[in-house]
Amino acid sequence: MSKDKAALLDVGLFIMTSYVKPWLKYILAVKAPYQDLCLLKLMKAYEKIDKSIAKVTLRKIGRHLWYLTDEVSVLSLFDDDVNQETKVKMVENLTKRIYQLMVNITSHRRKNFAVHCMKNIYSFISVRSNSLFNCLKINDSSLHQCPTMWSNNASFQEARKKV
Repeated sequence: MSKDKAALLDVGLFIMTSYVKPWLKYILAVKAPYQDLCLLKLMKAYEKIDKSIAKVTLRKIGRHLWYLTDEVSVLSLFDDDVNQETKVKMVENLTKRIYQLMVNITSHRRKNFAVHCMKNIYSFISVRSNSLFNCLKINDSSLHQCPTMWSNNASFQEARKKV
């Protein structure tokens, strides 16, 4: 097999196994923070298949994730793909001051950003995350309930419509 054909097959494998689903499926803002972290983890695992493609992809995705702050990551509370246990930890972190967050990503830190983002989405939630609720005038009283109850909570459903 020629070198060009092998490279084309490598790119095709990457696109089909790793790129198409996130690109087409996760276009909603509430899905972006969690799904982008999932994509980073997927690319880390993809290193076992093709280290060079994974390395370039991780670097590129890391440059794209400048937005991943505690104020925006809280949108994941409204993502049905985030499990209940994670949502409970996110709500717990709404009262904590977490200073190790990647809030202001400078150019010298961007290349390591993908490594830092291998955390769970709840690691990006802090007391500052509440600013989203304040800014959008969202009643956050439903967050005091178990996440399994949110689907039946009028306050939560109204908040979901806003985001």
